[in-house]
Amino acid sequence: MEHDQCTNNGAMKHMERLKKIMKWAKDNEWVDKNPFELYKLKFKHKEQDFLSLEELKSIENKEFENEMIKQLFLFQLLHRISICDFIKSETREYI
Repeated sequence: MEHDQCTNNGAMKHMERLKKIMKWAKDNEWVDKNPFELYKLKFKHKEQDFLSLEELKSIENKEFENEMIKQLFLFQLLHRISICDFIKSETREYI
């Protein structure tokens, strides 16, 4: 079984969580000192890839059990709405 290596940003996300846990532990006086308090996280900016027109058409032509889910997914993709913003939005009242 092959495992993907952790990227810089993946490692930084783990460190971010560890820093929060250690801050919480210090705030609750479970530890005397937070060794990560002064550690600066260094995320690398990565350009995002976009789906090609062929990939979008492939999704559009694919059969789904729930056609509404496919339509909502395509809508949020085409309008560049993140899935979490889409779920939180008022549009869910119309579903």
